[in-house]
Amino acid sequence: MVSVYKRIYALYWGIGLILAISEGFFSYYFPDYAIFGLVVLLGLVFLEGFLLIRLSNRIFAKEVMSKFLTCHVHEYMDLLDKRLGKKKRRDLKSTYNYLKGMGYSALDDYDSLYECAQQVTHLSHQSEYYKRLIDYYIYKDMFIEAQDLMIKLAELNAKVKSKVYKDSIDVSLKLFDCRIKVKTGNYAGVEECYTQMLSSHETAVLSLISKVSISYALGELLVKKGEKERAKEHLKFASEKGGDTKYKIFADRLLSEIEEEAVPFT
Repeated sequence: MVSVYKRIYALYWGIGLILAISEGFFSYYFPDYAIFGLVVLLGLVFLEGFLLIRLSNRIFAKEVMSKFLTCHVHEYMDLLDKRLGKKKRRDLKSTYNYLKGMGYSALDDYDSLYECAQQVTHLSHQSEYYKRLIDYYIYKDMFIEAQDLMIKLAELNAKVKSKVYKDSIDVSLKLFDCRIKVKTGNYAGVEECYTQMLSSHETAVLSLISKVSISYALGELLVKKGEKERAKEHLKFASEKGGDTKYKIFADRLLSEIEEEAVPFT
């Protein structure tokens, strides 16, 4: 993400240039230690890159990703276009498309989601590619295709070293499984899964958009099971906290239907 922010990118090359010039002077005046100077230079360049990458990632998370996580999806999409929309580098273009696909999913635009998924081509983004396609296949009721990719995603996740990312994929797989069960009329264990996730304090599920999406899904499930009064609490949370996401729209629709059914005919 260093190249996304011009000042950080300029700082990266500026520091690199200063280090290179310094190493040149050092080698000139101390030729016997030229190799030592080169090793030090490479170490400092590596450290500089590591620190600036972390800095740019933090800025991007605060500026852009925070909008998605707090259910301000249209604002998120605009910022994503601003920061990554015109980038030509393959990894950044791939990043842009899998992040854009997340936004389209939250806005219920699955045709655009599918188009984005086709442009997630970087090898390091394979798990995100699978997630976008699984989401699309479930929406289209293509459950066999979705489950085949879920198996591949689970196999890929077994090789992931980052515990945080591994846990997030595990959560995604559970949610995909729950969605398939609900859409095929198999409700066994789904309510318990959703309830457990909402009460968890150890996973990324506690981002607002995750809580909103799961609250809506739980409310929808309870409506399907005929427990509409219980559903209202979860649907109201999705409605009040859902920002401009599809979860608010869908929750409002279900709440309206529940209220209409509750009004006695005169």
